[in-house]
Amino acid sequence: MKYILLFLILISSHLVFAQTAEKDVFEIYERQYNGMIKSRGMPDSFGFTQVIGGFNTAGLKSNKDFANVLKNLYGDKEKIGVVFFFYNEGILHRTFFKPGKVLEEKKIKISPQKLAELHSDLLMAFKIQAKSASRSPIKRGVVVKNIGSNVKKVNLEVLTKEIGNILLPTGFDETVKQLIVIPALNIGTFPFHILKPYNDNSYLIDKCSFTISPGIVDLIVSKTVTLRETIGGEWQNGKYLDQDGYTDRNRHLPEKRRFTLDNPLFISNPAYPKNLEYKFPNLPGAAKEIAGAISYAKNYYLLSGKNATKDSVFKYWEEADLIYFATHGIADETNPIENSYLVLSGDDAKLTARDVMNLAVKGKSFPEMVILSACQTGLGKSVDVGVTGLARSFILGGTKQVIMSLWNVDDEATAFLMERFIIHLQAPNFYLPSEQLRLAILDTKKKYPNPMYWASFSVFGASY
Repeated sequence: MKYILLFLILISSHLVFAQTAEKDVFEIYERQYNGMIKSRGMPDSFGFTQVIGGFNTAGLKSNKDFANVLKNLYGDKEKIGVVFFFYNEGILHRTFFKPGKVLEEKKIKISPQKLAELHSDLLMAFKIQAKSASRSPIKRGVVVKNIGSNVKKVNLEVLTKEIGNILLPTGFDETVKQLIVIPALNIGTFPFHILKPYNDNSYLIDKCSFTISPGIVDLIVSKTVTLRETIGGEWQNGKYLDQDGYTDRNRHLPEKRRFTLDNPLFISNPAYPKNLEYKFPNLPGAAKEIAGAISYAKNYYLLSGKNATKDSVFKYWEEADLIYFATHGIADETNPIENSYLVLSGDDAKLTARDVMNLAVKGKSFPEMVILSACQTGLGKSVDVGVTGLARSFILGGTKQVIMSLWNVDDEATAFLMERFIIHLQAPNFYLPSEQLRLAILDTKKKYPNPMYWASFSVFGASY
């Protein structure tokens, strides 16, 4: 809860910008982001009673200002790169940062419809719809048509190169070991894993982990909280000073971290209701997936079958350090707050984005990490500052990282990937949890070489 309070205080600050083109970007971005937050129905009073003190967002007036903030937060040894996307009036702005440096400022003329088309073509190239038809929810009364010869022919190699030219800065190379993506429109729903930015034709995921950050403020706040927990200190006059009064982050080696399952809540393959607009196929792999994770838990709650009701989930919500959903999910592009949901059992079986945010408004504490091992949990409505849907609801509530899916996932491959992810979480590593997810993806890639089986999951939030 502390995380979201800090986050909202930063958002509430009114930025003062001069009327230059570059500074307009930050001013417009702030309006876009605040508009997205308000559109989700969050009350104006929520979280504004706390004071962060020190860092003032009014200091962000240019790309160089943001680069200097990154230098205050990250050291060279952390080997991060940040790509910030901003969209306005038909232009996609792509800016690439390393701590203290602005390495690229590029403007790309492209429409939201074109980005949506590229995303659709990518899924088509992977044959996602055809290969996942037997596991996907089916709207009642709809006859499922055979997906065959009428499908648009797409060259995956050409398409991937076109997408990579849009998503990755020209200065990206092997010196970046953690890529932080601040998205616009539907950019956060693309599988960055499969892009090939290296001279040896390897995938990005082979050499670099990445996270999708909900926004600039989220990135600053999450790293600030991490620094306070590890090296102490505070913001003073626009700079973060450690407990000895130094700003140089290179004085501190980045910490290796792990995530132990001390008190997780598992939701596994509920008894799917028959009164909803969709028919939900049984997911036998979900039980296998959760069984693999349980063996690493110290204490846990397991809700499966008829016991996986909304009331039961809420009962154990605040006690959990991790909530792991292995069920079906529905993403809605028109009204994601009310109509994007995870499927549970019982008469009230939809756990909607609205339900999640209502818990935040009521002051409920949120788990540190949430795993949404369900179809399309990273999707929703595309807006100027990214995608708004289920995953963002957990972040707004105070969850630090959400493991989300980008398409209808394969049952067996997902069970294997997630078991490997849980195993890797137990060992200390950098960039928790994106590096652990990267290692799990590499394990899965060896067994299931086709990217459709291993490129669906990404981290939404911020790695430590």
